[in-house]
Amino acid sequence: SINGMPVHDDILAVVNHIDQMVTLLLLEFRNNTGLGHHQQHLTNTPSHSPCLEHLLSENLLDILYEWSTSAG
Repeated sequence: SINGMPVHDDILAVVNHIDQMVTLLLLEFRNNTGLGHHQQHLTNTPSHSPCLEHLLSENLLDILYEWSTSAG
């Protein structure tokens, strides 16, 4: 970045990372729902979603929003 402002490559990298993150979240969701609704109901345990847990525990959406407002 120049003078604290992101350059085109910075923005492209973030967009690509978001795309990868969404892909991983979708795969994780598909794997969790693939267990079958009936089986999940019997175990009474929440689905294990490490990608979603990381996204939420690290406040990545807040960080992304703050970065995007400063990027212009």
